[in-house]
Amino acid sequence: MRINAMLLGVAGFALAVTNGASASVNPTNTYWSTNASSCVVGDPAIQNNLYTISGGAVKFVPGSSGTITLYCNVPPNNGGTNPTKIWLTYKDPDGTGANNHVAAGFVKLAKTNGAFTSITNASIDSNTTNVMVANHIANATAFSETLDYETYYYYVRVDIVRSDTAQDEIFYGVSLELPLP
Repeated sequence: MRINAMLLGVAGFALAVTNGASASVNPTNTYWSTNASSCVVGDPAIQNNLYTISGGAVKFVPGSSGTITLYCNVPPNNGGTNPTKIWLTYKDPDGTGANNHVAAGFVKLAKTNGAFTSITNASIDSNTTNVMVANHIANATAFSETLDYETYYYYVRVDIVRSDTAQDEIFYGVSLELPLP
């Protein structure tokens, strides 16, 4: 009984402090999301020992360069509404500099023959913004795609590219967002 009263007090305090407002980072509704370490790393990055995982984030091993590609499965969401934005959380210290970047794209793969198609406008690249904060969240141009899980598999492909080893690109997570109600 005493614990329940304490929890109610904490909840009431939190509601009063936030004035009932949501503490959401994204001004949309999440369709699907994943942290970086839940994605599958492509074979070249494994074979060349390019990456390390720390706290759910994926980044380059110190002194290494190249491309780390990750594949993030997007399972069916039976909510009835298709996502319209892709969000990426990353660190790109050189902003729009050409040497390093983190990019993501929403892709569909045909079940019948394995042909893959990038979904139009469902991509984002850290080089499109000069924001160089430690943990940047960015959203791409809105896209429109009717998801058909009977015909396609869906995933998000993320590339972490580094040629300047003095920089430290990090991929934290990615999500697909629904339009606001």
